[in-house]
Amino acid sequence: MKRKNIIIAIIFIVCILYLWSKSSTAAFQSILTGSVEGNIADWSIKIDNKDVSTNIEKTIGITDITWNSTHTRNGKVSPGSIGTMKIKIDPSGTDVSLNFSLEIIDKTIDSEKILEVTRLTSPDITLTQNNNIYSATLTKAQINNEISPTITLEIEWTNDDNVNDLEKNLDNLNNYIEIKFIAEQLGA
Repeated sequence: MKRKNIIIAIIFIVCILYLWSKSSTAAFQSILTGSVEGNIADWSIKIDNKDVSTNIEKTIGITDITWNSTHTRNGKVSPGSIGTMKIKIDPSGTDVSLNFSLEIIDKTIDSEKILEVTRLTSPDITLTQNNNIYSATLTKAQINNEISPTITLEIEWTNDDNVNDLEKNLDNLNNYIEIKFIAEQLGA
């Protein structure tokens, strides 16, 4: 009988140890909580109020240019006209300094294009030119000071018989001018 009591006591102790180990592990696991938070810099650049952070293309047409023509009716454009176009770069949604460039593909680069950029300026930033690519840097200080540079392009529709050929498709906006905007994080 004594032996039976010892076996029952051992079984009882094993059951208690088993239940205790299960509850202590569960209690230990129940207090494991965690949260992973990243403080990643934002990257959002707009050109003329359109987000270009995800490579959205904007076709530039005749209506995007303010024409100053003395030989053409108001609201119309014709060969020999001169105009300006403004591009506003808004980096306010960006938390990092950036380099950007504008690649101008006009009549001087592609003879099939109708328009020619004769001058490109900005009072807000210093632009450097390498052939048809204009580049600048926007520092974090400039972005913090809410500098949104406006770049002015002076554009001319050269009075050229080759361009004025009636076979030229004037309805195709790709025939006028093309501007590629590229931005990258400074130091990346």
